Amino acid sequence: MSCKHRPIFKFGQLFARSPKHECERCGAKIQLTGPFQTGLKVANGLFIMIILLRAFSNKETDTSIETFVINMAILFGMALVYLLVISLIVKFGPYEEVYEEPEAIEEAAAKNLETTDNIDQQSDGQSEDSNTTQNEEYSEEQKQLIEMYAAYEKLAEEKQKQESIKPAKESKPLPEMPDCHHEPIPSWKNYIPSKMDFVCKHCGEQITFSAARKRSINLIFLAVMAIILMPNFMNDKINFWQYLLITLGALVVATLIQIYFVKRWPMDLKQTQ
Repeated sequence: MSCKHRPIFKFGQLFARSPKHECERCGAKIQLTGPFQTGLKVANGLFIMIILLRAFSNKETDTSIETFVINMAILFGMALVYLLVISLIVKFGPYEEVYEEPEAIEEAAAKNLETTDNIDQQSDGQSEDSNTTQNEEYSEEQKQLIEMYAAYEKLAEEKQKQESIKPAKESKPLPEMPDCHHEPIPSWKNYIPSKMDFVCKHCGEQITFSAARKRSINLIFLAVMAIILMPNFMNDKINFWQYLLITLGALVVATLIQIYFVKRWPMDLKQTQ
């Protein structure tokens, strides 16, 4: 039976151009079908456009607590509507598996077959030429001796194979390797906020945080961005360049938090079915 794909949602894929998810049931790489991908892009564009229009068209000079609360409520309402639309698209949208292009695979296979055929033909031609020249040079007695030596060599090889098979059956199983203390390979990409998948520098396997830790990490990032950006977003006295510097400061704080997670929190093998 075909799998009814259910994606593993990540906050880092909200504004991706063509987000690709991982099915939590079969582990396959999946993506939304064409119409739903366009709908997701339209929702992202509308949300960004509405926020920018509200930021640059807000000319109110009232800085009282009531107007601040109203503006915050409006912003939270827009964010909730946006997240609701995205969650509906991600949850109920039809998905399809992401496959490699078959043309590239067929071309590579054809090239490999051509090279192997050419090598086999060359080796066969060389072996036939060498056999004919050797048969012409040797006499009948020498040919008989060569055949006898070849027969002895075959018998010796068969005995060696039988002797090597016997101890292999009686050999004891290898001891199990101790558990690996997973640590990611050092790279600057590990410290990008909301990056969850890494490669272990000891065993070379794909490692990641547990599902509960991923949820807590995403909530921490969301809380940091909300605490730093939203109050300044509603302040009319802050211009665009000041807000850009505040955003860069928020990214620096998020990067420091990501460094702490990568250095301190334990990781597990990424489970793929």
